[in-house]
Amino acid sequence: RLGELLIAEGLLTREQLDQSLEEQKKIPNEPLGSIFIKLGFVSEKDFVITLSKQLNIPYVSKEKGFLTPNKGQGLSKLIPEEFARRNAVLPLSLHHNFLTVALADPLDLVLLDNLRQITGYKIRRVIAQRKDIEASINEFYHTVRASDCRRSRAPVRLRLVGQGQDGVQERPDAVCAL
Repeated sequence: RLGELLIAEGLLTREQLDQSLEEQKKIPNEPLGSIFIKLGFVSEKDFVITLSKQLNIPYVSKEKGFLTPNKGQGLSKLIPEEFARRNAVLPLSLHHNFLTVALADPLDLVLLDNLRQITGYKIRRVIAQRKDIEASINEFYHTVRASDCRRSRAPVRLRLVGQGQDGVQERPDAVCAL
């Protein structure tokens, strides 16, 4: 069905769909969408937008500013950074009993079940490109770490990354000392 929708949108040809289906036979666990993207038939953005339409799940993008988690809701404590990175999931907001999360794969039922279990909230899904989610995870959890360091007034350890003109150059993102 998704292939047909991509064809209807003018993003894929019948020949490209057939070629992708043949490729999928060689790699049975590979999602068809990944194959479209890997073969260069469809961009990730076009694929995600089309998937959003098919599933009736809102599409959000970093460029439009919709991948910025709400502050002051303790979202980083609900979804730990390691879990967010491993699963390409970003907590965006908490409203009543619903946690809104951006997902690269909104059909991953195991992930959705795990999110419900670890957070204790009902999950409201939005879909985004994986690269946008990954970039937003970097920004969000970096900001949280820096904020935690300032609040704790813990000594700060800077990681050294090389030599600059004036000697040792420090990495800009400070990490609290353990």
